[in-house]
Amino acid sequence: MGKTWRGKSAGGVSYELKLTEAVARGILPVPIYICASYLFGEDYERLEEKISKIKDPKQRKEYEQKLEQARRNLSEAAGMKEIFKKYMKEENGKWIVFCKDIAHMEEIEALCEEWFGEVNPNQTILKISSGEERQDNIEAMQFLRRKENEDLLIALTVNMINESFHDGELSGVIMARPTKSEILYLQQLGRALMKDGKSPIIFDLVNNLKYFQEFRKEIEEIIRRGREDGKEDLYDDGVLEQFKVFSEQMKFAEEFKKLEANLDEMHGKSTIKRLLDISEKLAGVGVDFSNLQLRENYKYKTIKDILKEQEIREKLKEQGIDEAVLEEFDLDYEIGSAIMRLRAAYAGRRNI
Repeated sequence: MGKTWRGKSAGGVSYELKLTEAVARGILPVPIYICASYLFGEDYERLEEKISKIKDPKQRKEYEQKLEQARRNLSEAAGMKEIFKKYMKEENGKWIVFCKDIAHMEEIEALCEEWFGEVNPNQTILKISSGEERQDNIEAMQFLRRKENEDLLIALTVNMINESFHDGELSGVIMARPTKSEILYLQQLGRALMKDGKSPIIFDLVNNLKYFQEFRKEIEEIIRRGREDGKEDLYDDGVLEQFKVFSEQMKFAEEFKKLEANLDEMHGKSTIKRLLDISEKLAGVGVDFSNLQLRENYKYKTIKDILKEQEIREKLKEQGIDEAVLEEFDLDYEIGSAIMRLRAAYAGRRNI
């Protein structure tokens, strides 16, 4: 993970550290990480559409019942307003909510009163995105920095506060934007981490937990290497003990994930369609497949693994292509396994 943290020494000299290094040294705090899950309208509609395409009436009815049961289970779990009330201790705190797009931002704006009403019914909602006038964005950013009222401040943003924003009074961030980019994830996480600040709260509503786990794993490795190099005084073993994850609703959210995976498998998207979609996207940003060799030992390799081994990320940088473009790719898709399944199907050994 290559996200960096920038600061100044006591003498005013600028310096730069990887975010993981800064946390490992205790310069930046370990956040409190809350895993929750919210089913947005488009998620439910997406599954409904997939179910509607099932030709067998009996099978279609079965999946309709499974979707309804999963929706009911999630709605009966601790609601979002209870979760926010449980962890948001400051009535006048300030939060950044990362949204997927303008429509998504408007959907969340409509939910703010319901979600945060029991934390503080008095709310100031800021919208910062390319959909707003430039001057409005400037004024919203200024208000976010200098907050002077006692309202709960919620800043909804689309691609506008990922970098170069630091605010020691920020209570935390709410990740409502799904991402498959480690860089974008760290940019969002980094907005809440400030030197000498209290542990910020991260609400992960979109199952980005694997990136947080990788974040901790890298910090653990940094501390281990530091010990081997005789630099124990730079690192604090207690940092690792501070990593805690609180899970809310996750077992219910898994029902939707499994249901969608089954539907994708049924429609054949998990093998041919997904493989073609991903290949076309990669080719579109300059990835050359001519020398890509899918050997047997690639069977369980993800696209992320293959990109790393082929040094494709470095090639993208050389071409001036922002690595964040990979965000939309399914980087955890086991491309090797897909090839193996296609080969087996071609040989008549299995269906796809």
